Amino acid sequence: MDVPKITELEENADLEGFVEDEQFEALKDAADELWLRALLVTAYDFGFRCGELSNLRVRQISLKQRKIELPAENTKNKTPRNVVMTDQVYDLRKQSVSGKGTDDFVFARDGKPVLDFRGAWWALCEKAGLGKFVGKQWHGLLFHEFRRSAARNFVRAGVSGKVVMQTTGHNRVACLTATTSPLRRTWLKQQRSYRKAVLRLKLRLRI
Repeated sequence: MDVPKITELEENADLEGFVEDEQFEALKDAADELWLRALLVTAYDFGFRCGELSNLRVRQISLKQRKIELPAENTKNKTPRNVVMTDQVYDLRKQSVSGKGTDDFVFARDGKPVLDFRGAWWALCEKAGLGKFVGKQWHGLLFHEFRRSAARNFVRAGVSGKVVMQTTGHNRVACLTATTSPLRRTWLKQQRSYRKAVLRLKLRLRI
């Protein structure tokens, strides 16, 4: 019997999906440091990019108006964005900026800005049981999946596509549609099930 050759999809490829609510809660529970918890909730609620988060300064935070301002020079598509903070973002932001000057970075560790948090992210995922390294290859959640999750959560809440794009910074409707399409997740699950079935068949036939 001829067994079809299957091209494996990488588990952490761009086709991967979302940070589910229970995963997000596990990450928050595992995050010991204030800056990391604040970063997580901002990414989950608004889908900001890594660079937009790491370069965030205190002057961009308005506690009085409960707003976060991203100037054009700090966004990928050079379009300014303003968002109104959710309660959980506001509470952690208030703590994060306390005692800091207007030019200080919001996310700082031991007084130094956290400009590259990949190591902290991997360690957090491992602690929460949501990823690990196999050799030099990461298998687990990707931080970029917060962007997809934020967009999907907005759409599920009935927010219009235009407002979602203005919030997350997706600059094309096609990107937003691909991110939030339920068919995408279904297709991924089908592909994984098909790969498992073929593997079982190979083992049975000892090919």
